[in-house]
Amino acid sequence: MNRDPGPHHPLVQRLNDARQVTDALFSIVKPEFLYERPIRERHRIVFYIGHLEAFDRNLFDKRLFDLPAFDAQLDQLFAFGIDPVDGGFPTDQPGDWPSLDTVRQYGLNARGQIDRELRALTDSARIDASGQLLNVAIEHRLMHAETLAYMLHQLPLEQKVTDLREPVVTGPGRANSLSPVVSVPAGSAVIGMPRDGGRFGWDNEFGELHVDVPAFEIDRYMVTNAAFCEFIEAGGYRERKWWSEEDWAWKEAEHIEHPAFWSRREASGQRGAWTLRTMFDEVPLPPDWPAYVSHAEASAYARWAGKALP
Repeated sequence: MNRDPGPHHPLVQRLNDARQVTDALFSIVKPEFLYERPIRERHRIVFYIGHLEAFDRNLFDKRLFDLPAFDAQLDQLFAFGIDPVDGGFPTDQPGDWPSLDTVRQYGLNARGQIDRELRALTDSARIDASGQLLNVAIEHRLMHAETLAYMLHQLPLEQKVTDLREPVVTGPGRANSLSPVVSVPAGSAVIGMPRDGGRFGWDNEFGELHVDVPAFEIDRYMVTNAAFCEFIEAGGYRERKWWSEEDWAWKEAEHIEHPAFWSRREASGQRGAWTLRTMFDEVPLPPDWPAYVSHAEASAYARWAGKALP
């Protein structure tokens, strides 16, 4: 869906760069699987293809410039956010959504409409004055890029363009000369920022708060797969005491026994070595990679290790 509107103000260039990120993510999925729902609480992938363009169109219309509606029905269909509106599991079927050609054409039309107007904005001062709107569009798209990457990770490998895979690289290990713990002296931390500082932020980021923080120690390195594996082998997923009440209830209800992307197969009656499902491949678990787990699992590990999350 790339349409380069040409050289622009830095904010417009950042919007175009963010578009390229989300376009690249959608290209990971084989077209015939764009109506899949990798996470049951989320919309189908095809929704987000339309949503990102509809959000920008609806955001800019009448605020930055006039964008006459060319398909008001799709503007409304794709205006919803990341989750289905009623808070429950969605029940829609692939046939309930427009065709992929229709969705893609809508996106091209919306993006083209916006880009024509952006090209006409030759006054940098006017673009600067519209910085809040452009920043919202950029940050909204990049937040979706993060959630889309997690969502597409959930897709079975055969539903993705796996020739995009890259070789697994492991590190040389850690330097023994460095202490594994860093001591941080007491001091004052500043949370938030002033509204008159000229920087973009969401509502809950404004208002400076100075907090006195006592001295503390923190691990120098992130928890590795090898370290988290020790927690699993020690029975961490079977010991109620390491989990909060809410986290234990989730783990039990979802039958969680290990991190989502870990697996190991039975061979001759014995369990094999752990493997890790990356975006495009199934590889032997790299022991030195940071453990990729949920907050609930990270919290349980920290209690087991006699520590706490930051």
